[in-house]
This record gives sequence, C-alpha cells and structure tokens, in this order.
Amino acid sequence: NSDLLNVIQKNIITDKKKASVAIKDLSKILSALDSRLNVIMGVILNSIFAWDIRQVYRMEAWKGQYAANFNQWFNSIGEFDALLSLANLQYNKVDWNHPSISDDNVWQITEMRHPLMAQSECVANDFSVQTMPFIKVVTGANMAGKSTYLRSVGSNLVLAMIGAVVNAKLMSFHPLQIVSSLRTSDSLMSGESYFYAEIKRLQMIVNRLKSGEKVFVLLDEILKGTNSNDKEQGSRSLLEQLIKLNTIGVIATHDLSLGNLSSLYPNAIENQCFEVDIIDDQLSFDYKIRPGVAQNMNASFLLAQNLKHNFQAINN
Repeated sequence: NSDLLNVIQKNIITDKKKASVAIKDLSKILSALDSRLNVIMGVILNSIFAWDIRQVYRMEAWKGQYAANFNQWFNSIGEFDALLSLANLQYNKVDWNHPSISDDNVWQITEMRHPLMAQSECVANDFSVQTMPFIKVVTGANMAGKSTYLRSVGSNLVLAMIGAVVNAKLMSFHPLQIVSSLRTSDSLMSGESYFYAEIKRLQMIVNRLKSGEKVFVLLDEILKGTNSNDKEQGSRSLLEQLIKLNTIGVIATHDLSLGNLSSLYPNAIENQCFEVDIIDDQLSFDYKIRPGVAQNMNASFLLAQNLKHNFQAINN
C-alpha cells in the first residue's frame, strides 16, 4: 500500500503491458532470430520466409514501442532494489533504530557503533555537535579507536541520509554531504607521492567549502607524509581555515599540540581522546571516548616490545 511502491509499479507498465512481459516478447524475437544459427533451418526459413528480415522488422517495431521507456524501467527496478536492501537491513538488524532529522545544525548520536562490526565486539560511543562551525579534535594512541570512531560516525551518517536504520540507540542529524580524507594512497602511474595526493584531497575539500557548499568533514591523521614541524603547522593552519569556512567535522590525530587550539576557539573546537593503559607490561584499551587531550601514547612501547621480541628470536 506504499505510495512510493505504487509509483514504481506504474513506471514499469507501458500501454497496459508490464515491463517483464515486454522483455519476454523481446526474448522471443531474439530466440527466433537465433534459428538462423542452424544452417539447414536458416537456409529454409530465409529462402521461404525471409526470416532474418522479418525478425529485424519485429525488433525495430519493439524498439519503436518500448525504447523510450527502457531507461525508466531500469531506473525503477534499481530504485526498488535499493529500497529492498534498506528493508532487508531493517529486518535483519532489529536492534538498530531510525534516525530523526533536525531542522537546526544539531547532531546527536547516542550509543553509536560501527555498522560492520559485531555488536559483541564493538564498544558504543556518543557523538554530539550543537552548532556550526564546530570541529572535534580526537587524539589518542595507536590502536586506541580513533579511526574506527571516525568511520562509525561517517557510516552511520551515510545510512541515515539514505533513509536506513542506524547502529545507534538514538540519532538526530542535519543532512549534509560527507567529504573525507581517510585512506589516501600514492600513485606511481600518475607520479603522485602520498603527501601530494593528500594535499590535493584536502584542497578539494577546502575549495568545496569556499564555494559555499555545506559539508561534513572527516579527516584521519592528515599530513602523515611530511616532517613533524610541517605536519603540526599545516594541520593547525587547516583547522583554522576550516573554522573560518564554517565547517563541521571530526579530525583524528596524533598531534597533541592541536589540542591547544581549543583555548583560541573555545566555541568551535572540542578536544576528545581515547586513552591506553599499560598493565603488567601489556597494553589495555577500553575504546571509550572521553573529553580532553590524550595523556598516554604507546608508539615507543610498541617499538620497544617488538624490537625486544625480534632480538630474542635472533639470539635463540
């Protein structure tokens, strides 16, 4: 009884004939034309009935009757297939929920999880933005959960904006186009280094913002391909530019110094972090986001542990 499904059904009916019936008619014409592949039958049919010419005329007649509707049929079938996928997602994910659309620039996600991770293995986190511009700067150690958090926000926003259920207890959002720099790669074929490819990606994002487009920005560990000083200065400059361009988004970084920007832009930047503990010479993660700048990092610990194991293996 859905109005949308009724419209789709009407779009696949032409001259009171369903698209499926018309396609079957075309299939019969093509099968008849294939009769000429049998040498004996081809000679008999063409010599007596001009078989190939008749079938070509039938195909042209079919084309004249249905060609104008062909794209509409496939678009309607594609739309129905997409709606079926959304319905299947809701049917299979009974613990997921429908998001609500906010008229204001408000984003609120409660107990958000990554849609592609098993519920039993995924730690829920919240996400909240109440104004624009607003940038969340997420710091934390390696493997603490920063990248997964960014992908959880982005993937749930995509699901929400296509009308699907989301992997969250509660979600309210304002629709925006999502742009990201999460997995940049270099290209030997085009002669682009990793750093240059990332610069081009970031420039694209800035240009879209300068054109007046409202977008939701997700950036994961930007400017990895340069030295620490350039990375810090470049990241700081980019954040300040994003704020001036009235941007909303999340940036994950290892640069703890970026947390100092919240004192300069207290209403536009919020520091959040994922922490790691070292217990009995082992790393311990809780994967829970919390306010502030990360206090514990683990790169030196991981390096020391791996070098220690490698030297032990060599000595043995």
